[in-house]
Amino acid sequence: MTVSRHDLGRIRKIVESEPKSEMTIDLTKETIRLRREEFPASILPSARDALINGHWDPIGELLEARGSVEERVAQLSYMAPG
Repeated sequence: MTVSRHDLGRIRKIVESEPKSEMTIDLTKETIRLRREEFPASILPSARDALINGHWDPIGELLEARGSVEERVAQLSYMAPG
């Protein structure tokens, strides 16, 4: 799951000051609860489904992120055609 940079900083501060704090990750609501605070989080739908239903499809993950993968490949000099 991912959270905003701001929320990540807040979560880090809470955990560092209270390492025994209980954290709850709700995949359905896409939230992280820590102490009395709740942070919005996101997760790829395929990853969420895999965790909730107990099956994993890494090829599906790559296909779902095809645009991002193609952008990254275009940035890699050793992947240039030729």
